[in-house]
Amino acid sequence: MTIPFDSQYRDRIRDAVCDAIFKASHDPASGGVILRSGEVIDSLVTAMAMTIAYARRDDSDAVIARITVRIAQDLKSRERAFRRHLDESNDGHVVRDLH
Repeated sequence: MTIPFDSQYRDRIRDAVCDAIFKASHDPASGGVILRSGEVIDSLVTAMAMTIAYARRDDSDAVIARITVRIAQDLKSRERAFRRHLDESNDGHVVRDLH
């Protein structure tokens, strides 16, 4: 059975993940956020692997292959869009990346 893609659910998950990353990365000394990109990326990969494992699908290798292709296609364009947004909206928030 294929369940249709639910963009509202996706948005709730995305928002919760981003909120958790920023909360865990808050630096009280500076009042900003220090993103340790290596650790964040490693954690996200773990979360994806866990999600696939919980699905208990017989075709998990195929699912991983499709996810890998999708990530490769989407990641660069989404990063560029976020970079443009950050460049245009310098709202005074301090975000540093240590990696």
